Amino acid sequence: MFTRKQSLLFFVLALTISLFGSFSRPHYTPDSPPPAGKKYMFKSIVYGPDYRNTLDLVLPKNRSVENTPLIVFIHGGAWVLGNKDYFRREIRQFADSGFACASINYRFVSNEKNIHHKEITSDVLLALDYLRAHAKIWNISPDRIGLIGHSAGGQLAMIIAYTQNADRRIKAVVSWAGPANFLDYAQIAGGKKPNVFTIYTGTEAKTKADTLLWKQASPFWMVQSTSVPTLLVQGDHDPLVPARHAEEMKVKLDSLGVVNKLLMLPYTGHIYVGKSWRVAKDATYSWLKERL
Repeated sequence: MFTRKQSLLFFVLALTISLFGSFSRPHYTPDSPPPAGKKYMFKSIVYGPDYRNTLDLVLPKNRSVENTPLIVFIHGGAWVLGNKDYFRREIRQFADSGFACASINYRFVSNEKNIHHKEITSDVLLALDYLRAHAKIWNISPDRIGLIGHSAGGQLAMIIAYTQNADRRIKAVVSWAGPANFLDYAQIAGGKKPNVFTIYTGTEAKTKADTLLWKQASPFWMVQSTSVPTLLVQGDHDPLVPARHAEEMKVKLDSLGVVNKLLMLPYTGHIYVGKSWRVAKDATYSWLKERL
């Protein structure tokens, strides 16, 4: 048993070591980042006013404004669920290959809160603006950006790249099983009119004005001949966003002369695992490495 004096001595010693360690360990923040030679991950950076406006960021080693492009990952979940942790493994892996990587949250659609297509895309743009504003202090490029999204995130990635890229800061986009044409009910949800699209757009497609809103949220209808190179990754057994969706998107891209590729994953559903995941990841890496 220790005496009271010995116990007090051990306590003081432990406290001193703890304080010394806390003062000697660098404390990095988004405004005071680690040196360019150090890989570092920031969790839940706040980029906007809503509680969902947060992102994770991985800064790679040996980064610079000249040689380090940025990839932004956008999670899926039918615009009503999901979070940035879906890509927690990928942002670390892609950072090991020299990319700066961010995975973002955004607000969920809601009729009660009047959150729809315009509000969600504004969240993505707000995150992009935040990332670009801090790019130089992080030693990454503000103008070599690639977007990756899965499912609903794929739709968001494409629609942002096609309609919100006047300054050409986004150089390429990748959609993993992203719905492209909201007006094509027969290809989604077994032919039933999907209520989630009604919530996402904020209206049912009954009038010409409603239909226009649905088209404005559809990458299929908004892509142009000047749109960025697009990689479509699709499972041929996807029960939520069937393969024909991506196939028709490719036909549209080809007709406009947009550089594109469709990677059809055999015997694969909506979520990629095992070999399908590795193939999708490798193709995505190659696509962005060549274009960023």
